[in-house]
Amino acid sequence: MLALPSLGRLRSGERGGRDLLRNQPNLLGALHFMSLNMRIATTVINARVVRRAIWTSAPAGFRHCHSRSSVQPAAAYHQQSTMAPKIIYFPVRGRAEVMKLAIVASGDDFELEQVNFQDMKAHPELYPFGQCPRLVDGDNDMVQSNAIIRYLGRKYGLYGKSEKETIAVDEILEGVESLRCKYLTLIYQDQLATKDAYWTSHGDPASVDSRNGGAHLLYFSRLLARNKEAGGGGGKAFVGSGLTLADLAVYDIVDLHVRIFGDQMQAAYPDLLSFHSAISELPGIKDYLASPRRLAAVNGNNLG
Repeated sequence: MLALPSLGRLRSGERGGRDLLRNQPNLLGALHFMSLNMRIATTVINARVVRRAIWTSAPAGFRHCHSRSSVQPAAAYHQQSTMAPKIIYFPVRGRAEVMKLAIVASGDDFELEQVNFQDMKAHPELYPFGQCPRLVDGDNDMVQSNAIIRYLGRKYGLYGKSEKETIAVDEILEGVESLRCKYLTLIYQDQLATKDAYWTSHGDPASVDSRNGGAHLLYFSRLLARNKEAGGGGGKAFVGSGLTLADLAVYDIVDLHVRIFGDQMQAAYPDLLSFHSAISELPGIKDYLASPRRLAAVNGNNLG
């Protein structure tokens, strides 16, 4: 171990100093190393002080949005792909429509590949639940429509601007799913034969307090009004002031009901129809809705 001389010995004179350095050949290196470490330590301490000062002086909203507990940016969830996302589905709008709306509303494009039922069932390695749609986006290959929608929401920044907004988006997505399940029963099992009873249970504002399985159009009307009263969206957004997955999902479910219950919707829910019109005019969505890329068939049995 290197024995460092006392300060007095270092001051004993030029010749003594040279003799000392000759006797301690590693002294210069050791002193240089110590000096370098001291400078590094000082730099690290100063950087921490400056960073802490900036953080504590920043607005509370900035600190919340950039804290580790807040919602992470889209880049944390996916890697950018140079190819357009590919939606693999049957030749109907169905459960793929919200995905398409999310993509085009974000200024991106999608590729559509049709699959038939037999081919889908023949490839469980690609369709582990035996269902479509399926999305391929770069290295990401996934199924389950609601998982795909949330992935696209993270990718395109449509999942809320804070954790609280993300929770609200998820709540509305689940509410739409509850109503969609009732709608699909009306279309595929009842084949519209029970549409009057359906409207009574899930559309008529007077029935909202009856048992409805959490599926009623009035719930969405109330949520839209609540966000407007909170200063968000002016009746054109369900969560905050920006476009989210919640808006696209509600747009789609309202669109499906307008096709069957146009007069009733106009009388009972002018607010939802106004919201529907506003979403229809958004850049990307407006062009998509007017293009042949929007499939004419809504459901697989040509009803609805």
